[in-house]
Amino acid sequence: MNEPVVSDIEKRLNTNAATVITVAERLLKVFTGIPEFSEKERTGGYLSITAKFADEVLLLSRIGIIAHVDDANPKYQTKARKYMLCSLEKGKRLIFKAASLRHLSSWQSQDETNDQYAGAVWCDEFAVSFSGLPALADEALCLVLSVHFGWMEPGRASTIAQLSNNPYFESLMLAWHKAGNAGPVRIN
Repeated sequence: MNEPVVSDIEKRLNTNAATVITVAERLLKVFTGIPEFSEKERTGGYLSITAKFADEVLLLSRIGIIAHVDDANPKYQTKARKYMLCSLEKGKRLIFKAASLRHLSSWQSQDETNDQYAGAVWCDEFAVSFSGLPALADEALCLVLSVHFGWMEPGRASTIAQLSNNPYFESLMLAWHKAGNAGPVRIN
């Protein structure tokens, strides 16, 4: 009997990329509906998952709707480009910091003067990052997504949220579960 072909990404994430993107889209919609989230015009960004070794990008996807507004910073040209580059930067920085300083989130090494923001979390074998919302909202989205897929235990996610004094995490987790989303989702 032929075994189903499972991609390297599916093996590492224990799910497929399409499922991650679909769940991230649903999570973003739930997020923009919670009372704590006041920036209702920010409804999209870039999700990236970067592997621990060789800075390999396992997934990079636009999630939600990004307003087509030129960024004042000529380095980026557009908001979409800024969010994509920031999402990738957060993940790569966290991989380095997790290995050298045992950081759990990019909040621990943020430096806004150098466009280094919070919004990535460490899941032992890879970093999950998002850019497009306020930095701690990016982090909360990554935490709930990571718990949903079983990449991170809920207790660890709470610890990371406490480190950054994240005002969104608990409300988003509760809203996500109230919306009928129980993780983790796995293939096999």
